[in-house]
Amino acid sequence: MKLRILLISDIGFQIDHFKKLFNDNGCENFAQLSIHCSPGSQNELKKVSPDVSELNIVENSNSIAQSFDLIISYHCRQLFPSEVVRNVRCVNIHPGFNPYNRGWYPGVFSISNGLPTGATIHEIDDLIDNGPIIIQKQVEVLPEDTS
Repeated sequence: MKLRILLISDIGFQIDHFKKLFNDNGCENFAQLSIHCSPGSQNELKKVSPDVSELNIVENSNSIAQSFDLIISYHCRQLFPSEVVRNVRCVNIHPGFNPYNRGWYPGVFSISNGLPTGATIHEIDDLIDNGPIIIQKQVEVLPEDTS
């Protein structure tokens, strides 16, 4: 049986990059990928990824918890309910260097507050951008960086 993966993202070019990585690395041989976006994002995404449909994680938490083996959040606007994160491995690709830069606009806040900046891939728990870190990379902030 193939691994059932849900990718939920609200940025079209990121969806396309993820699909390319998935396909170029032969992942379709062992995994089935389902791609969705947050409510309100579909019109924006139709131009880039016409096959993406909206999925409300809270309203569908029971079926999501039973239907997927892995959920990947890749710039998703929704908070994952406890029922989902406790029953399915959920991973977030976060454009901030945790624990310093949680939440929205982490690059802006890291520069404004003089904190480390980078990217983090972590497991999702009940708190925002908080779960155990899988991997992360710190990057240098250059004088010309604004966000």
